Amino acid sequence: MPLQLTGPRPAPIPLLRTAEVPHPERAIARGELARIRPGVYAPAEAWHDLAPWDRYLARVHAVTLGYPDAVFSHESAAALVGLPVFGDPMVVHVLQHPLGRSRLASGIRVHTHRGEREILEVGGLLVTGILDTAVDLARSRHRAIGLSVADAACAPTPRSGLPPCARATSSASVSGGAPSRDGR
Repeated sequence: MPLQLTGPRPAPIPLLRTAEVPHPERAIARGELARIRPGVYAPAEAWHDLAPWDRYLARVHAVTLGYPDAVFSHESAAALVGLPVFGDPMVVHVLQHPLGRSRLASGIRVHTHRGEREILEVGGLLVTGILDTAVDLARSRHRAIGLSVADAACAPTPRSGLPPCARATSSASVSGGAPSRDGR
């Protein structure tokens, strides 16, 4: 993949598991902790001070604690690799084997897919490739969101100076590319 990724964006706040917090329900009742997802908590004040997109990033990292081998897609992959995320999408997106079943459970949307998908390992986490992530979002979200994610995915990288989408399409442009709508 042409984009040079050094690692996933880190969790913006410390995440605590149930085993690390004695009686988390009491800490929640006192307003000391916020429940991020089942079995994962964060300091309440820090959680409430986060911007919505950072809250989402924390939620994605909370899922990584329970599912370290998950392949993150859509907004979840975008959040981890630094592509734009709008608001706090609430649902974490992961890919499953094509023969599996798509579903939504406990705030995790499981997607199945057909065909080849580029899967990157970024700092020990698995995410869909930059271009696959941009296409997923362009196909499933409002066109303004899809456009801004695609724009960010096609921005020049600091190391190469070329955007990932230019490298992905360079073989088409060398061979003449696809004909335009009018056949030329």
